[in-house]
Amino acid sequence: MRLYVLTAQFPYGTGESFLEDELRSLPRDAVEVVVVPMRWWGTERQDVTLERVEELLVDPPGVRLAGSALLEVAKRPARTAGILRELTRDRSHFRKNLIVLPFALSLARRMATQQSRPTHLHAHWLSTNATVAWMISRLEGFPFSVTGHRWDIVDGNLAAVKAKEAQFIRFISESGRQMHEARTGTVRTRRSVIHLGIDTSNFPLCPLAEGLEVVLPANLYPVKGHSTLIRAVRIAKDRGIHTFLRIFGQGGLESELRRLVSDLGIDDQVSFEGHVPRATLLDNYRSGRTKAVVLPSLDLGNNEHEGIPVALMEAMAHGIPVVSTVTGGIPELVSDHSTGLLVPPGDAESLAAALEFLDAEPERVQAMRLAARARVIDEFNCVVSAERLLDLITGRQKDATS
Repeated sequence: MRLYVLTAQFPYGTGESFLEDELRSLPRDAVEVVVVPMRWWGTERQDVTLERVEELLVDPPGVRLAGSALLEVAKRPARTAGILRELTRDRSHFRKNLIVLPFALSLARRMATQQSRPTHLHAHWLSTNATVAWMISRLEGFPFSVTGHRWDIVDGNLAAVKAKEAQFIRFISESGRQMHEARTGTVRTRRSVIHLGIDTSNFPLCPLAEGLEVVLPANLYPVKGHSTLIRAVRIAKDRGIHTFLRIFGQGGLESELRRLVSDLGIDDQVSFEGHVPRATLLDNYRSGRTKAVVLPSLDLGNNEHEGIPVALMEAMAHGIPVVSTVTGGIPELVSDHSTGLLVPPGDAESLAAALEFLDAEPERVQAMRLAARARVIDEFNCVVSAERLLDLITGRQKDATS
């Protein structure tokens, strides 16, 4: 079969690096994979090598895109009109969906005229990526499916029609599946939870670091809770626990967070590293310097919270202790004091106590990190996840209806 995977930008831009392992793990004897980044122009290609994975690049805005789209409209006028009628029913997303219509029209024409037509379309994100997949399916009849993550489920872009017409929707967490079910009500669709996995064969067990250097690998967005950890570092310092925090990520909160660090008088304990490639982050883990990976995520209400962060999976696979919060899908990965430490979201005092635990309980931390590594290898393995996803696409798995 020939599988087209629609991404937001991957393998371009700086995000979606979590897709690399899953794309690599799809069995090449069973499927030809073509990755379709919906926006690649103006960005650099990531330093990844996807063997035997083709790329189909969308025409950027311009005359060529417009011409290709118009040819598809001429070929499928009634179907295009039907799509437009459907778009008007979701007024809150009408503009953004209308913007991607030319891309869908152009892609539909290109896919339909290629010698190797798609057997199936799979879109990551229930947002406009899934809109494009749905449009192409409406235009040319190719079956499609979607992976829902978190914010895209909350966003609810054409949620009911996508749920009704998709072959299935795969969720990366049980909490995401429940959220989507609540939003779409009585709409019948196949929903399945398949965790995003990582290539555990590439993750050696790292030595437990001697010092107390912790890493927060997350872009500087409110949901990530950076300020809570920064305050915890100050509290821990007052208790005689000297922690050095390295923040890997970028975003609009950087100035605010830097002011907070300065106001708390811990400039010498916090380093803002900016965006780094995934390989650089993993090299940092393997250096043996990182005592723990901390993700102090928040629940911002209206179902705005974490899914199951790959950042925690990668740390656990290396045997690096993790500290996080009881939000979203995180408890599906981390069990408190078994495979990691969980604290209430926004609770700097509890987070400081967790940092103190890491420093004071080396034997318990050792047992915890080994159990965490075993859990990721057994339950969050990209090879297993890719096989299950392919089973859904080919129809070999029949028990995902809800």
